[in-house]
Amino acid sequence: MKTLIPKSLASFTCAAALFMAPLANLQASDDPNIVFLDSDPSIYTGFWDIAGAPGGEVYAVGFVIENDDPAYEVVLRSLDRGATWDTASVVTDSHGTFINAAVDGGTNLYVVTSGSGGGTGGEVWRSAAPHQGANLRRVTTFNDVLPSGYRLRTETLAADAAGNVFVAGYRPVTSGRTTLARWMVARGTPTAGGGLNWSVVDEFTVDSKYGSFATGLAVRPSNDQSAPSEVWVRGTVGSKSGDRVVLRRSVQSGAPDTWQTSATYSGDTRWERGIGVKSLAVGGAGQVYDVGMVKVALSRKLSENRWATWRLAPGASNVEIVDQLTVSSAAYKVAVDALGRVYVQGGRSGFDGSVVRASVNGNSGSWGDYDLAENASFYGMNLDNEGSLYLAGELCEPDACLGYVRKSPAP
Repeated sequence: MKTLIPKSLASFTCAAALFMAPLANLQASDDPNIVFLDSDPSIYTGFWDIAGAPGGEVYAVGFVIENDDPAYEVVLRSLDRGATWDTASVVTDSHGTFINAAVDGGTNLYVVTSGSGGGTGGEVWRSAAPHQGANLRRVTTFNDVLPSGYRLRTETLAADAAGNVFVAGYRPVTSGRTTLARWMVARGTPTAGGGLNWSVVDEFTVDSKYGSFATGLAVRPSNDQSAPSEVWVRGTVGSKSGDRVVLRRSVQSGAPDTWQTSATYSGDTRWERGIGVKSLAVGGAGQVYDVGMVKVALSRKLSENRWATWRLAPGASNVEIVDQLTVSSAAYKVAVDALGRVYVQGGRSGFDGSVVRASVNGNSGSWGDYDLAENASFYGMNLDNEGSLYLAGELCEPDACLGYVRKSPAP
């Protein structure tokens, strides 16, 4: 296995594979809360996700491409809440891009790769807590452990306090001449050797004549490793009346036969919602937020897509729209901190970059709008336990696209 663990952002050599590449350099910024990865125009870098642990560790996962050829996957880490950064792991044989990351209750880091169609179907890599993002090892190849045809089309990963790891996606199901996509949730339970024992825990569709896709996944925050976790999944489900959004929940750590439908509503029914997107979040009090876009009619012939945020209150069966922009826009990801503050990231017309909207309580009419860097695209968002907001993605300048991590300190 060609896993390299350099001590700093410097050139390295993989002698066993005769692989040589200049590891992307960390670039300073005028803003102490911004870090760039490499400004060499021949090297393209980007981050797809960012994850954090209670001790202040932050991990950005992404990729490096040199001269239009994929070179390696990378885990950039900070062990002091974003004050300083270095490279924890570089992997050259991942069979897919590091697309999503999560940290479990034991502070083990898990990274999932994008599947490659009929190829590997996605992988999970793990760095045990003592290594703090280094010594990353492949623990799962989904084609080996899940039913034939499983697809990680939404690249969604979550982990709970007890170390259970969850992925959501779909698999094709053929009946006669008809092949339908069926919503699927799989769970990996930790083994004594540091691996994961996988099983399918939920397959769901409203009508056998229509397909369904799981497109969002979240675990309710908890520090209690002995208590069952609350796991939420959202997806698009077809029926005779058209596509709908469904929220399903398990309060027993995602165990089979414990899943129930909590709400069905008219929301964002795109089955492919964008790479690296985390469009579902659960707050500590049990409030569930879903973000995306909806089509709004401007006239009989004209319509546009608009940013929308939905909330399901604890114990409720109906969702409510708590935020919607009045211009062409889309919301991509959402996070909720321990105090109930809600952050939604997306984009809107008239601003070539990312926008964050924030609310102290998620109620309608309470949202503030903040423009971020122009030409920036963020694919990962995370909150630490002090309320600081981290965004990871890329910033494209005239001569290069830079991997980009931004921290906004807690208010």
